[in-house]
Order: sequence, then C-alpha cells, then structure tokens
Amino acid sequence: MQSIQCINYGSTASEAVKSNLIRKPTKNELKPLEILVEVLACGCDFVQLLLMQNKYQLKQKPPFTLGGEACGRIIALGTDVKGLEMGDMVIGAGNGMFCEYKIMNCLGILKLDRDIDPIYAPSPYSYVTSLHALKYRAKLKAGETLLVLGASGGVGSTAIQIGKILGATVIACASTEAKLSVCKNLGADHLINYDSENLKLKVRELTNGKGADVVYDPVGDKYCEPAVRALAFRGRLIVIGFAAGEIPRIPINLLLLKEASILGSALAESQRVYPEQTQAERQEELDMFRDGKYKPLVTNVLTFKSAIEGFDMFQNRKVTGKLMFVTPKYEEEYGISKNFTASSSASSNSRMNDFVNGKVFPNHTPFWVMTLVKFKSNELAAAYNTYFDNQESVVRNAGGKTIFKAFDYVRTVVNGGGLVPEWDGVSIVEFPSIDAFKTWSGDSSHRSHTEFTDVYEVHAFDGFWIDPSKGKRTPLMENAQVETDIDFAEATHLAEEKAKNKQLMQQIGGSPGPFIKYIQDNKFSEGRIWKLNLLKLEDNSFYAQYGKRASGVITSGKVPGHEGGSGGLKFSSGRHVYTLVGDVHYDQIATMQYPSRNAFVAFANSQGSQQKGQLSDEAKKAGKLRKDLRTAGLAVQALIAIQPDKADAIRDPNAPNYSRI
Repeated sequence: MQSIQCINYGSTASEAVKSNLIRKPTKNELKPLEILVEVLACGCDFVQLLLMQNKYQLKQKPPFTLGGEACGRIIALGTDVKGLEMGDMVIGAGNGMFCEYKIMNCLGILKLDRDIDPIYAPSPYSYVTSLHALKYRAKLKAGETLLVLGASGGVGSTAIQIGKILGATVIACASTEAKLSVCKNLGADHLINYDSENLKLKVRELTNGKGADVVYDPVGDKYCEPAVRALAFRGRLIVIGFAAGEIPRIPINLLLLKEASILGSALAESQRVYPEQTQAERQEELDMFRDGKYKPLVTNVLTFKSAIEGFDMFQNRKVTGKLMFVTPKYEEEYGISKNFTASSSASSNSRMNDFVNGKVFPNHTPFWVMTLVKFKSNELAAAYNTYFDNQESVVRNAGGKTIFKAFDYVRTVVNGGGLVPEWDGVSIVEFPSIDAFKTWSGDSSHRSHTEFTDVYEVHAFDGFWIDPSKGKRTPLMENAQVETDIDFAEATHLAEEKAKNKQLMQQIGGSPGPFIKYIQDNKFSEGRIWKLNLLKLEDNSFYAQYGKRASGVITSGKVPGHEGGSGGLKFSSGRHVYTLVGDVHYDQIATMQYPSRNAFVAFANSQGSQQKGQLSDEAKKAGKLRKDLRTAGLAVQALIAIQPDKADAIRDPNAPNYSRI
C-alpha cells in the first residue's frame, strides 16, 4: 500500500520525505479493541515537518510513516469492538497515519456520518488542540480578548473558530493581507499584520489599553515576546509550538509585573496521561461540528504522490487553513477534480484550482495536456485504450483534439535517478481554452486514472510543432519563438560556462540497466524513434536560452549521426510547463524524432549510460558532443523512447506529416 514516509532526517522534504510502498495490514492482526480502516483523507500539520527534521520532542527513527490523523471507512472489526459497524466512517489521531490502511484503537476514534466528505471531517488533531488549549488550559471565558498568532495556519485558524464559539473577542495576527483576509472570513473581530505593525501597541489600541487576556502562540520565535508584552494583567500565554523556527527566551520579569502566566499545551502528552479526558474533548469538538458551529477550513488537497509539494508548502509558510493528503481510493470515489476544492470560506491554493481558474493560462489560450501512465495490468491497459478511444469524441465535442497517443512501444530509458517510472503509455491532447478543458473533465463519462493505473502524471504546457515538410514551425502559441541559426561553438561554450555539480548530474542521468535493456530489445529494432525529454532544472532562465541553441544545432543536422536533417525537433514546450498531477514539476518538455534506433542511441548514450564496445565510433562521437551540450543545473531528467509507427501514435489528421523528413 502507499504511504508517506520519512526515509531520512533532512532539512527539506526532498531529502527526507518519499511516497513509499509498505506492507498492508490485515484483519488477522487486529487485537480485540482494534479496527482496520481504509483511509481516504489525512490532515497534515506542522508537527510532521518537525518530525522529518528531527526537531520534535518525541523522536522516531527513520524510516517511519508520517501523519497525525486519518479519516476513512471500517473494513474489519476486532472481537470486542462495540457500537461500530463495517462501513462506518471514522476519524482517528495518532502516529503513522499517512497510509492507505491503518489499524486504530476503537476507544480513540470518532464515528462520523457516513455521507461526509472525508476532507471536511472535523479534525481530532487541530481543532481538539485549540479546544484543549483555550478551554481547559488557558480557561478562556466569554467576554475575554483572545490574541491568535499565526492565525491563518492549520491550528491558528481553528483557534479563531473555537475562540468565537467560547464567546471571546478574537484578534487575529498574520504576515500578509491575504492571510488576514482568510482570518476575517473565519470570524476574527480585529486583524493585525505583525510584519508591518507594532504588535504590542496595536493590541493596546484595540483593547483600550488593557491588553489581551489570552495569547494563543503556535509560532514562537520573534513574535512571542511582543505578545507577552501585549498581555493584560493576569493574562495567559498558551504555548502551542514554534512554527517560525526558534524557541523564544522570555524575560521572566515581564510575567512578574503583570502576574501573567505562560502555559504549555501538548495534546499528545495529555492524551497519554489522561486518555479519557482527551476522548471527551474530541467528542465535544465533534458535537460542535454537528451543531454547525464551525466548518473546517480546507485550502489545499494533494495526493500521496505530491507529498513533497505539501511539505514544501508548510516549510515556505504557504499553507492557510488545512492541507489534506488523499489516497487513490478517495480519487476513485470522489473524483480528481474534487481533490482540489476548498471550503467556501477560503479560495484554494491548489494547482488544479489555479489551473481551471485561468491563473496559469488565460482562458482563451490554447494548450496541451500530456498524460503519462503505468498500468496495473495488461487487461486494464486494454480497457484504458478503449476508454481513451471513446473519450476522443468527448474531447472533440469540447473543442479539443487528440494529437498523440502511444500505449505500446514505449520505454523509459533515463529514469531521473529512480524518480521516473517505467511508463507504459503517453498521450497529448490539445485544448483551445480552459473552458474546453473544464467541459471535457466535467463530462459524466470522465473516469479516474486510478481505475487503470498504478501511477500516472498529468502536465499542461504551451509550445509549438515543427513541420519539416514545410520547413517551419507551427506554433500553438502565437508569440512562441525558436532560434535555428545557431553557432555550435557558442552553445558548447555556454553549457561549459554554466556547468555545475557534475557529480549530481552523473547520478541523475539514469542507470545503465534500462538503457541497455532498451538497446537489446528487438521490439524497438525497426522504424523511427521519438525521444520524449522531460527536464526539471535548477536554472530555468539559463536553459530557456540554452535549449533554443541546442535544439537549433540538433535540428540543423550539424551533429554526427544526425546529418542532413534526418531527424529533428517535433514539438517543444514554450513559456510554461504546469504539473497538474505528479511528483516532479518539469520545466521543459520536448520531443525529437530519429530515423532509427542507432541515431537515437548516438545521442541518448551521453546521459550517463555509455557502455564500451556496444556503440559505433560515430555514435560515441555524437554522444560526446551531446554531453558537451548538457544543460547546467539539471535536477531531474526523464527520457522516454516511443515508436509512433507501431504504436499508432499520430491521431490528429491535421497534424504535420512526419513521414516526410
């Protein structure tokens, strides 16, 4: 089963976090009071970031599964479980929750309504954190003033809502106007931008000189001391965490003069020492939810495969409200478009939502959508092929057209250091506008890729075709530009000048295994080869210039093994590549056509998989020249070989005639 794991301690998610396959638990492992849950959605929180960085007070040794809460359906019951049934929707909190199936103790879960959307389930983690801290630790009373730091974040947003339920006047603090707008929508009475305003003076102004009765602090660092100074006489500051980084050092005399208190609130420890009290608090929170007193603020929903992106958002302070990870089962039942919805109280920051709202491509701008798939079985590959053929009419009715399809004769030959799967199929569909894309994706016949695939990616991009028969490009974007009159020495010098981190570039070039396997596979022995190249770059601005030069050199036929224009650039991304589904957010996508496998090998050989004695001198020479043209700052490269003649790849009758080379 899929899980999100910390595989090594690291300062960034790319170093520490990976979507891993682990053993699925079975009903035979259940103890009498345990249940087995098929997980649908998991709430992420800042603690998970601290765990992967080895900064949390409760340590775990990698590799371990991350996650503090999960919601799903019961699929097996222990012998002594009472009051629960198969199929009940439940939510629980604990350790290791980011996985597709989880064993939970029935005494620590909450039973939900069966028809609830799991991403909007009441969190037993963030909401109970605030309820426990404000009502039972700080003793917040109706009529008091509550100051919330980090108020737009995962727990801060819940503190606003719980504070209002308890009858307090809430002052919300955040670092941007956009975040403060979220707080206002949640019910905050007053707003403070603590990056541009004096926190102490502003609180005094808003409270007529009295100060805040309670400060809720999940942030720490430089924000804590001004908040202590903003406390009222006998005020209470409740410590939740240190999201801003440093643990603050507070002058104790500030507490003496005000008879103020600093209190800690650690829900996990409270649960360990007083489990019955914690469960009662969770039930109280659930009752608030059922009474309609609050609605969870969900602003980001990502798949398990996008775990690194989610953790990066936390680290870069881009999360407002709740970030949810959803399993393939959720995608199957609720649809992929729903994976990127947000609650009505805040706009979504998700990639899909930004895309369909025209924030990536303007509505009337044409673009392509490329899908890469790895099938679960040969039977499902055939089923998907039939489904795709049927979808072509739906695409046409929406105003789009299928440009390219290959669900056989496809092989990954450079795998990005293991990040890129052995893809089984590639398709490219052109849409004239965002509205056309939404019409197609919203059609009732649209099915989730998870029905057919183990893994899939979806990338949207603009760009242009090259039509060799006409001797010119056919732009998808009117303002797309390509340079063809290029000096080879200039391109080589530019690459060498910018080259860096050669050891990393060698490592990610790909392993010899898949490349040699491709060379030896007679399935690919005849006919033209298309090389689909996907690049993730450290220096995109540089490569934008370099890529034009390299493409010009190759297309012009000046490189040995490629003379006379015997192959060339077929299509290339332009200004944008935007990943809708996938772990790697590529910066460039291009396809070159080669007249034969030998011509392909001559260039692909330079990608770190060269084997002596298996390639001709001409191929080695071409490989060396291609190596000189390696891009600077390359982070991930995927290289995929396709035989379009055998795979029935060109579907658009109006596409350029690629047989005329």
